[in-house]
Amino acid sequence: MAGAQESLLKDCHTNFVRTFESVANGIPGGKIERVEGVSIVSPGLPGFDMVFALDLPGSLKRVSEAIERNYGDTTRWSLVTTQETSEAFTPLIRELGLEKVRDEPGMVLDPIPDWYTLLPRDLVIHRVTEQEEMRAFVKAGGMFGMAIETLEPLADTVASGIRNGTFRGGCYLGYHSGRPVATSMRCTFGMIAGVYFVTTLPEFRNRGIGGAMTWRAAVDGKREEGCVASFLQASDMGRPVYERMGYRIIVNYQVWRKQAAKS
Repeated sequence: MAGAQESLLKDCHTNFVRTFESVANGIPGGKIERVEGVSIVSPGLPGFDMVFALDLPGSLKRVSEAIERNYGDTTRWSLVTTQETSEAFTPLIRELGLEKVRDEPGMVLDPIPDWYTLLPRDLVIHRVTEQEEMRAFVKAGGMFGMAIETLEPLADTVASGIRNGTFRGGCYLGYHSGRPVATSMRCTFGMIAGVYFVTTLPEFRNRGIGGAMTWRAAVDGKREEGCVASFLQASDMGRPVYERMGYRIIVNYQVWRKQAAKS
């Protein structure tokens, strides 16, 4: 990989990790531990407890001990590796009884254009700033299958960050004929506009809404914060949409989990 691409990939990794770390920093009781190049993030929210193993490790023993300190015997956390680091972490993966649950391509848009396509008919995208609308943002995002009571602490953290100026990014709620139907979020670290939480209600999919929500988050990052690239992790459903927008795969993440014991 050429030097410029290596630097871009490093910046994208940083955005990914720092986004999850910011959640842990904003939630009471959240914890972050960094050891041997690994970041262990423990906000205590299902789906957000993550171990980021994106660099080659020194002592796997120290990493294992840190995971034990943070999670004990629970199965709530996930390990994220790349194709380049997974082999080095294989002994730890076996020791902890982890299984790969999915591959998740990391995609980059470089550069971000100055414009985005016209909005789908009857779609209005609103930048969320108030607590009440943040709750609507969370409720719309509940289409991920996550419990609202789980997502509310995240909404409170982001809303607080917006109020006090510590949140660098934006939350977007898409309305169709006055109904909240789609979401997206931008978290900016360095010069990268990380795009997260892109969702569309099932009955409103295949209308260009998800792409429009992604465009808004990415282009605002360039206009408001001088971002030079946008980065996101793609689901199987989202990947073709992002490819049509010009995003390309820069890394393949591998997500591992400890499976619950069978009764």
